[in-house]
Amino acid sequence: VSASLQLLGGDFSVRGSLARVGAYGLALEEGEFAGYYRPDLNGAFELSANLAELSFEATTLEELRLLAQGDLDRQTLTLDLEGDYRGRLAISGVSEGQTWTGTLAPTIVSSPHGDWRLQQTVSLLGSRHSGVFTVAGHCWSSSGTAICPGELRFAERSSGSLKIKGDMDFLAALFPQDIAVQGDLDLDVSAAWGGAQPLELRGYSRSTDVNIIRQFGGGEQATVSWERAEGRFEQRPEGLQIDAEIISGGRPILAAAMLLPADPENRDLSGSVEFRHLQLATLAPLIPQLSSLEGDLHGRVELRVSVEKPLGTGVIEVQHGRIGLLGNPTQLEGLELRLALEGDRSRVTGSGLLGGGPIQLEGWLSQVPELRLDLQVKGEEHQFLVPPSAEMKVSEELQFVAT
Repeated sequence: VSASLQLLGGDFSVRGSLARVGAYGLALEEGEFAGYYRPDLNGAFELSANLAELSFEATTLEELRLLAQGDLDRQTLTLDLEGDYRGRLAISGVSEGQTWTGTLAPTIVSSPHGDWRLQQTVSLLGSRHSGVFTVAGHCWSSSGTAICPGELRFAERSSGSLKIKGDMDFLAALFPQDIAVQGDLDLDVSAAWGGAQPLELRGYSRSTDVNIIRQFGGGEQATVSWERAEGRFEQRPEGLQIDAEIISGGRPILAAAMLLPADPENRDLSGSVEFRHLQLATLAPLIPQLSSLEGDLHGRVELRVSVEKPLGTGVIEVQHGRIGLLGNPTQLEGLELRLALEGDRSRVTGSGLLGGGPIQLEGWLSQVPELRLDLQVKGEEHQFLVPPSAEMKVSEELQFVAT
């Protein structure tokens, strides 16, 4: 970074450049900036910045241009983007006494996932007397989805709201490239913050006809679906309470409740997760190595998650399970599996039929100091089919350790 400053009387000017700057995942190849302020010319000012190859994670802007100029009476600001996001944001304003009024012009911003249109002029209003700045409610729309901030008010006690309604495709940027999400989303959030009062935050979300699609190599893909998911969240004195439920087949299959503590000294999350006869077959498409995955998953776990280690108590069970590996005709059938969580470790017990013979499973799944599975397997009279036409019969007693 290099810069030069010049002061002459009350006038002020600056000019500089940047090259290969990076911090917190943000990287800039090069840029330059310049500006001046002329108090004797009714406070005339100008500030410009031109940045090239600006990137953050998977998003790259080939060019970003910022220009702010005006005087004590009139001001304008424009922001031009070229790259993964393209478009212009233009703000103009007028000062009259203690009041400043401005507008954000209608525009179109192109993104990797479509064009976002602001079709109406957005009013801006600031008052030095009251110390309040407001942005009028408005909507950005793109192919059936609308993101609508309500009035945003900055003051000693600030407030705002947000509503999103439409297709979930716009969330693609939040997921890995091999994951796509489809469905309809309805989200409503409101918040107030600042002043002597605590943060107020509450909201509701509802998604319907949800499909999570995972792409594999060779053009293969797998889809997991559910009918509806609902969630509510609210800031309470003890922290942010989040409640969520997933409905499939006309009934709830998973419910979760979590509390994020308000105390900054306490970073432990607490809550519960309940599986209500979740059918494992709905998850089978995500594991292409399996030829079959069946079973009824149910149980409830109380959780306390800290930075040091997650702790859980409760029981999770799988009944009537079936697991088969791709390319292997021998399957584990009639699986009855029980996972009893006891803090930082869980006791594993189970039984089933493997190749027509009984099998017993017993062991421990530990989380501290590292994830480790110690499992004893006992069985007899297992008939394994070995493609293309061979078969063998095995009775075993094995000790598995996996880390």
